[in-house]
Amino acid sequence: MKTSFGFDGLSPADFTNPVITIGTFDGVHAGHKAVLRLARERASAVRGESVVVTFDLHPREVIFGTRPCPITNLHQKLGLLAAEGMDNCAVLRFNRETSELTAREFLVMLESASGIREIVVGPDTGFGRNREGDLKFLEANQAEFGFSVAAADPVLFEGLPVSSSRIRELVLSDDLNRASAMLGRRFSICGTVIRGEGRGRHLGFPTANIDSHGQVLPPRGVWATFFKHGGKTLPSVTSIGNRPTFGDSLPVTVETFVFDFDGNLYGSDVELLPVKKIRDEIRFRSEDSLVQAMTKDAVKARAVLGKHANAMPA
Repeated sequence: MKTSFGFDGLSPADFTNPVITIGTFDGVHAGHKAVLRLARERASAVRGESVVVTFDLHPREVIFGTRPCPITNLHQKLGLLAAEGMDNCAVLRFNRETSELTAREFLVMLESASGIREIVVGPDTGFGRNREGDLKFLEANQAEFGFSVAAADPVLFEGLPVSSSRIRELVLSDDLNRASAMLGRRFSICGTVIRGEGRGRHLGFPTANIDSHGQVLPPRGVWATFFKHGGKTLPSVTSIGNRPTFGDSLPVTVETFVFDFDGNLYGSDVELLPVKKIRDEIRFRSEDSLVQAMTKDAVKARAVLGKHANAMPA
């Protein structure tokens, strides 16, 4: 997938019969996949290219000043879009100026950068100021701009449309199986291994401290997890929480002890797949009692993961 950041330097000459779809695509869930699949099919029908236009930030963060924790960070989202077979992706910087563009102004910008053979939308597509760029708007303006419009049918789960907000709520409430069903893949945490304070190594459990880049996290506690890095999927046990044993009001961290692994992970991009919560986060009276609990956690995690190994991706 060819990826550009913004439209700078792009022109219609860079694309062949582009079939475009626009959205935040947070999670690249089953509903998104239906839209992307239709875009690919329409591009194939006109011997063109599929183009997904997305944003670096969630629009709500800029418009309302509140940031919904993303289901996928930008790096992960781009990987999932590429895996769906999209030919091109344009990542637009979403800022105050972008948020104030009318739907017509947004279309003019898109047309001048790419040319538009066709636009594919989902059931809840909305772009431009006040999300006025919906299906009705596009159908009303397609003759003027010279493109056609195709709409994907909604994808339902338990009778309701699949949505990023529903998935986010399920992750926060520890209903990862239903969240994964709507994603069409197992929910995962993607992040970068950073240096911690070295407490895990001191306690005999050297951990990978993962910066999740603000991604939505399941409830605090100790989890049996699979750890993906370098093409390998390894069993692990993960603590999500603010380490109450070591102080009050510490920031929430994701710390993973990877079984039977010895290597330098600093700076690596990794993926963590939570399988089952083993216990809640607890404040221990001493380091010795914490180590005893961590030893039991590791045994429980191995047992849980052994039952799920065949269902995990390679």
